[in-house]
Amino acid sequence: MLERDCKEAIELVKNISTSNNNTLMFEVADVKAWANMGLHFAEKIKGAVALQTYRLKGGDENKQNAISHLENALQYWDEVISITRPLYNNMPLVHYSEQNGVRSKENQFLEFHWEKLRPDVAKDVATAKSAEYVSK
Repeated sequence: MLERDCKEAIELVKNISTSNNNTLMFEVADVKAWANMGLHFAEKIKGAVALQTYRLKGGDENKQNAISHLENALQYWDEVISITRPLYNNMPLVHYSEQNGVRSKENQFLEFHWEKLRPDVAKDVATAKSAEYVSK
């Protein structure tokens, strides 16, 4: 359902012209970004299931399925980056102290953008590629 709904969302906004309306441009970009995040998660779930199946039961097809789904997940993540990078600056992380409501010194220089998480997303593919089945 997640995959279906996200693909439908992308279809619904693909022909909307935003050239003369900045507000609409951000709204359409947000729909596309959220839909691609959803597609990323759908592929990641499929990849995780295939990887765990491989770890428990073996079968090169299970490993290849895991790799394929996780590579697809990475492609959707890259699409999120390509949609959001031109529109959104890195954002400061705002971890506040519960005691005084001030940003902690440890986090005052940390920033968020989806691009910053890409290396971790790519690690999923590497994990699947290096996975081994150990028969019991």
